[in-house]
Amino acid sequence: MLILGKNKKRRKNEKQANNLIKEKEGFYYDVTEYYLFWFILVIFSIFGSLVLELKRNLVLVIISFEVLLLFVPFIQNFYLFKKLKKDEEYQLAKEVMQKYAERLNREKIKEVLRNEQEKSNIIKDMKKYIKDDN
Repeated sequence: MLILGKNKKRRKNEKQANNLIKEKEGFYYDVTEYYLFWFILVIFSIFGSLVLELKRNLVLVIISFEVLLLFVPFIQNFYLFKKLKKDEEYQLAKEVMQKYAERLNREKIKEVLRNEQEKSNIIKDMKKYIKDDN
């Protein structure tokens, strides 16, 4: 009963840590939508400048500005992760999730070892059968 309660508490802590990480790392918008928006804006500005026959320098300024805006998510994410490195709650949640990943890895390794041991026993039994049959 004690082990069952401990596992339940561990799963609860792991779930809380996972939710905290998702919350803290959550971006304010979907990056693909952001890039799609700017791509469409670039296309429209180029098309609009060609239709309106604007000066070439204006087109280059518009394109340069829009390319610059493409880097906004990278800058935002850089500062977000820099801020999160100082956040103790976030760091503890990351450690919990790392231990969870290690525990899952150990369980997978144990399962592989059990399967290999089972195969080894089957081979051993077959060899013993062949030896005894002769």
